[in-house]
Amino acid sequence: MLSGPMGASSLVVDPDGGDAKDADEANHLTSKVPIEEERKSSPVPDEDQEDEEESDDSRHGGGHRKSDAGTSHPGFSADWSADASPRAHIFVPVTGSGRWKCVACRMVIPAGETNNLKEDELCRETFREGIRKYRENKSVDHHWVKRTNLKGKCKGCGKSFQGKLAFGSSKEVVGESCSWCKYSYHMKDQCQKDKSQDDFCCLGVHKSVIVPSTWILKVPRKGSFKSSLKNSPSKNRRRKAEASSPTAEEGLRPFCIKPIPDHKISPLLVFLNPKSGGNQGAKLMQKFQWLLNPRQVFDLTQGGPQPAIDMFRKVPNIKLLACGGDGTVGWLLSVLDKYQIDPLPAVGVLPLGTGNDLSRSLGWGGGYIDEPISKIISGLQMAEEEMMDRWQLKVTRNEYQSSDTRGKDALPLNVVNNYFSMGVDAHIALEFHEAREANPQKFSSRIRNKIYYGQAGGKDLLLRKWKDLSNDIEVICDGEDFTPKLRELRVHSVLFANIPSFGSGTHPWDPAKGTQQINDGRIEVIGLTTYQLPMLQGGLHGSCITQCRSAVIRTTKTISMQVDGEASRLNPATIELSFLNQVKMLTRRKGQGKSRITYADPDVALEITVSRILMRDYAAYHQDKDKLKDMSKPVGKIKTNSKADLSEVRDLIKKVLENNPGPNQQSFVQDWCFIDAVTAIRFFRIDRAQEGFHYLIDICDDSVVYLVLNDDEDSQLTAEEPLVIDSPIVAEAPPKPVLEEQENEIVSNHSESEKRDVFLEVNSNLPCPRNGQEPPRNTLSPKTQMPKSASPEPSPTIQQVLEKTTEGILKAARLGDLKMLRELHQEGYSLLSIDETGKTALHYGARFGNKEVVKYLIAQAPPSILDLVDNEKGQTALHKAASYKRRTISCMLVAAGASLLIKDNAELTPRQLAALAEDNELASYLESQEEFQREKAEGLVDGNSGDFETPV
Repeated sequence: MLSGPMGASSLVVDPDGGDAKDADEANHLTSKVPIEEERKSSPVPDEDQEDEEESDDSRHGGGHRKSDAGTSHPGFSADWSADASPRAHIFVPVTGSGRWKCVACRMVIPAGETNNLKEDELCRETFREGIRKYRENKSVDHHWVKRTNLKGKCKGCGKSFQGKLAFGSSKEVVGESCSWCKYSYHMKDQCQKDKSQDDFCCLGVHKSVIVPSTWILKVPRKGSFKSSLKNSPSKNRRRKAEASSPTAEEGLRPFCIKPIPDHKISPLLVFLNPKSGGNQGAKLMQKFQWLLNPRQVFDLTQGGPQPAIDMFRKVPNIKLLACGGDGTVGWLLSVLDKYQIDPLPAVGVLPLGTGNDLSRSLGWGGGYIDEPISKIISGLQMAEEEMMDRWQLKVTRNEYQSSDTRGKDALPLNVVNNYFSMGVDAHIALEFHEAREANPQKFSSRIRNKIYYGQAGGKDLLLRKWKDLSNDIEVICDGEDFTPKLRELRVHSVLFANIPSFGSGTHPWDPAKGTQQINDGRIEVIGLTTYQLPMLQGGLHGSCITQCRSAVIRTTKTISMQVDGEASRLNPATIELSFLNQVKMLTRRKGQGKSRITYADPDVALEITVSRILMRDYAAYHQDKDKLKDMSKPVGKIKTNSKADLSEVRDLIKKVLENNPGPNQQSFVQDWCFIDAVTAIRFFRIDRAQEGFHYLIDICDDSVVYLVLNDDEDSQLTAEEPLVIDSPIVAEAPPKPVLEEQENEIVSNHSESEKRDVFLEVNSNLPCPRNGQEPPRNTLSPKTQMPKSASPEPSPTIQQVLEKTTEGILKAARLGDLKMLRELHQEGYSLLSIDETGKTALHYGARFGNKEVVKYLIAQAPPSILDLVDNEKGQTALHKAASYKRRTISCMLVAAGASLLIKDNAELTPRQLAALAEDNELASYLESQEEFQREKAEGLVDGNSGDFETPV
């Protein structure tokens, strides 16, 4: 006995009853799929049992997240626009009732109230908003909906739901069911208590094929607060003007997919046309949207399959389901040819067309006959994968032969998935196509279409128009001419069959002449006469010519031809048929349903190029992704797999950098972060603390990009670049300590200098001065130049000069060693010491977030230290604090009097750097203080009034 999850609701709202059989609600599922937290299983209703109409009370549901966007989206498919809401309903009208039903959660709403819903009346969340913290919550919440009619058993108590009597009240709520997992609970206190402990949804029996809402992210619009750098009124007005232009969001994809690699998850994408098969396509679409995430079910009339494949192309172990005829499958395969997806996604078929020969060959039958959708999904989970050959056609026009005015110089398709034929069968298909275009109302019945084919075939049988076909063609297979054999058989049609089925289920190839397979790299050549064509329906075969790997066909007149059912008249030409590739198809063979579900390994081997971007380039071109990609420089390659997270990738990149050492490589290896180059309209940084939550496939396509954060390494990134110091410094006398009153002059000279004449490299491995040692020189003026007339004594080497610097001050600030800093200061060392890049101890304290060090420097160092700028980027300590999101330190520096109006070499203020670092709260605070400083500088406010915010 087939069984399903307890409390699986079975709600069909259509009151007309004629087509109200909800096949998917029958839940014809095997018990081989594990269900989390399932206590019992219960028999489910027969698939032909009709469900009763829901009452208005069913509109009351539950949800955990709020949505301030629209609450409804009328139409067959989900809304993929930039205005989409994560909890918007997908409403369809209920026949004859004046109400609307959501196909995703089965909630029924009066027609006039679809846009006035309460929080607990919204639909289940189908995607997430906010791209910065999308990995922090990977679980899916239940979406509870109160139901007036439920079948099955309660997940809490295990008892059945009470059936509704025909004369009973339809307003009474009997329980709550989750629209994701389909589990249900009674409204009793104990059952509701059990429900309250059921925190997260397991997505039910189809969890291995459902795309969780946590995977689908909505990308912020260009110019929105989430992706902006500045929030000043002038910038806001400019962004609004840009957004109103027609090209503001041109080429922008509003959504992206962030999958979590899991060998037990094989998402299924469903493609169908709601208009196919009469009203059958629309009903199937609603059933798939109910059982799966509505955002993995796509309407082919809305742009075709390419947008969906492009969006989901990086999802591991994905499967595609084409609901339609052979043409729909061919369309889907042609789109897959445009993408280099490795491994290839497997394609299944749900036949809704007329011929459906490919579906028959793969074991899925000749048509859909109301089989439960749940059973079909389970069958796809257990389906085997088989490669299928595909062939390409190259047509060259023969200019020396006369042509028909109705003929064409190209075939309708240049890829063969099923078969390629010429002659009487193509002529019948072409006449049918032309007649249907002239009078489409006469060809709405599948039986009537087959009658037309039979009449056309009988007519050609009597007239024998194609008896001389072999005299007008030449067929060469694998270099051997088979034209004489065709003339001997006097064939009326030549068929190149890639699959066993032809003409709605016939098998023209005789197995006694050789085994026919869809993956052997050979195509079968068959000759057919008008006598053999009707006999194929009785199980007979055609004239088997050969099996070949390539063929050349030459024609001398205009001949009817068809490729996979698409017919046309081709002018005299030379046609070359050759092997193209293989695709992965899902097959269902006899006895296969008893097999277990096999999980594919999503660990796909990847070889990724590693590229770097400098902070100055990132600051200048953060909104121009193409520009930054061009400016990125490759540093090597790494080999990993699609399941690797960024913490693992960081270790691999560190090995690449260690194998390509450069000056000061140690600090360079530490100070960089990953860049997400694919999610939003611009690059954004990944917090190192969250690298374990992100996967490599989340942030890159073919190249992983990292951003160099440490400023003093911008010019020392590769081993090929020269060292800063390449000659010894000549000194006239041993250096002496600089008095405190001289420091301001030195600082002034440093800040005014545009180019330094002497550079000193700080060596972090040098010993720090201690008590009893002669204190070395505190600092070296940027303007200091040693005279050329040196003393007779040997000139000091570079190492000797470095040993006389106050590197200990900088090291203490960098390491956050307040005790060491205080001791050095008490020994007479200057707190204004700088290194070769012009950075002070305050720069390093702010950079590395050492609050106690910064507090000590503010209290003990001269006030001029606050606005000292370095040489490489022209940044103050406040710039560093804002860049690295040091909120407390930024407040301390502002309170101490640090300027917010100083711009670095990239023309960026500390506020702009904070926004660039995506710390909007810090940017807002700095903006308010910047405005106050600007007004104070212009004399608009009294600097001593105290009318400004002082941070604590």
